[in-house]
Amino acid sequence: MKLARLAKILVMVVLLALVVRLVPLGTLARTMVAADPVLLAVAVGVVLGDRALMVAKWYPLLRVQVTCISLWRAVRAYLAAGFASLVLPASLGADMLRAVALGRHDGVVMEIGASIAMERMLGMVASGVPTLLALAIVLRNDISLGVLLPWSLASLGVAVVALLLPLSRGAMSLVDRLLGRHRDGKWGGLAHRFATAYTVYRRYPRMLAYVTLASILEQFVPVLVQWIVSRALGTSI
Repeated sequence: MKLARLAKILVMVVLLALVVRLVPLGTLARTMVAADPVLLAVAVGVVLGDRALMVAKWYPLLRVQVTCISLWRAVRAYLAAGFASLVLPASLGADMLRAVALGRHDGVVMEIGASIAMERMLGMVASGVPTLLALAIVLRNDISLGVLLPWSLASLGVAVVALLLPLSRGAMSLVDRLLGRHRDGKWGGLAHRFATAYTVYRRYPRMLAYVTLASILEQFVPVLVQWIVSRALGTSI
């Protein structure tokens, strides 16, 4: 563990050194001094609102699995995991941290993990909306996409299948066949618990629709933040 931690710190230091070398700090400082403080404050407020929206769309999924975790605990775990994602690999490490931090005391890590997995799956499907809008804008301006067009459409299709397949009525039968005699083992039992928890969402179509709509809205928040910051800095983006 110490070696892994040192490796993460080393990677972070190298990346920071690279940024410092590539970015003209003097120009950056002068740009920030000339920036509109009101618009920068608005951008920060929108980012904080985005965090609140992300918790709001995950918490109902969490409540389906466990009822012993308060909203405040969920918020703290979400924010802490988001901060940890700055040094942990991709978002997977942060998601695992969130599940373990909330669920290890009550032995419900798999169930909380299922709520996080559903949140991510719905987010993948929701990301298809801005993707399709971007593709429509590009095609309208007669810009050649080459392999990017079929790749984007295929990715969206995979996301939809990845969401719907585990929610099908035959999903648990397939899991039982795949696990076989390993179902009673430690890892097989954990996998079975996770699959059982995940397929529970089949009974909550309205909740899934709400979370999907919230996820679609959340997809546009980073775009809004970039636009506000560009206005604050006086750029032409």
